[in-house]
Amino acid sequence: MVVSEHTRSQDLKQIEESLKAMVTEILTENNKKQEEMVTEMINKQSELMGQQQNTIVNELKALLLSSHPAPTFPTPINPTVLPNPPFINLSSSQTIPTAIPTPTYIDLSQPTIHTQAAIGNGYQMATRFTKIESPTFNGEDLEGWLFKCERFFQIDYTLLMARMKLASIHMEGRALNKLGEPPWEEYVLALKGRFGEKAYEDPMADLKGLIQTGTLQEYMESFEVLSHKVTLSEDYSLSCFLSGLKEEIRIPLRMLGPKSLQQAYALARMQDSYLSATKTIKPIIINPKQPVIPTQILSPSPNLHPQTLNHHYYPHLTLPKE
Repeated sequence: MVVSEHTRSQDLKQIEESLKAMVTEILTENNKKQEEMVTEMINKQSELMGQQQNTIVNELKALLLSSHPAPTFPTPINPTVLPNPPFINLSSSQTIPTAIPTPTYIDLSQPTIHTQAAIGNGYQMATRFTKIESPTFNGEDLEGWLFKCERFFQIDYTLLMARMKLASIHMEGRALNKLGEPPWEEYVLALKGRFGEKAYEDPMADLKGLIQTGTLQEYMESFEVLSHKVTLSEDYSLSCFLSGLKEEIRIPLRMLGPKSLQQAYALARMQDSYLSATKTIKPIIINPKQPVIPTQILSPSPNLHPQTLNHHYYPHLTLPKE
């Protein structure tokens, strides 16, 4: 069978068109897949960039919060005085510029949403007073160490979640322990249970039962430690302080009636110094070679005038002339 040239050319043309259609379909499918891949990559990159932007924004917010000055809160004793409104002269076209308001201070000693987000994203806040060293604890005087820690945390604006870690790295000797990472309040209770002087604490009862048994300085130090653990009025604190003093100090102070603890401290020191000085004064011996007979003092000679008698035995006293 002889195939004509025309029929062969038509077959070749059909085969060529079929190949072109297949190639076009393959290219179209590949282009579609590439577009889908590019779109997916763009979405992922956009999501990562959004997360990075949120992290940067949170860090900037935390940095701005840490750069504010110390707090000044209005109190009934020292109320906040609002500035007078700016005076504008209507007759003149020039206006007096107003002061820029100070930004509101946010206390960093308590964790907030911003500070927690900043720490969660890996932001480490630098302390304000890095030159102040945190107190060291070696297992002795737990109450004094806790008092210093509280003062340090207030000055340095230490966050609650960082207090336990900061305190634990300043322990040495037998005070080193592994208590995990509990909150600061639970950490303090654990330390008191191990290093405290008592199994339980009742500072109010201890303050009421505090009595001076040693020196005045020891009593005042014990009173100061206990009084800082409770919140008392000035009058009640003064009453507790006077009640625990020794009788020879308490009675003169009751007569003088101090109005504040500072006055009571000063008067108690003066009275204690006076008592110490009088104990060191030696008695005056009139004539060591001739002991004084008690009857001579109780029954003086009738020939001596009273004025002469007082001057003889008490030379520092003089009666007024009649």
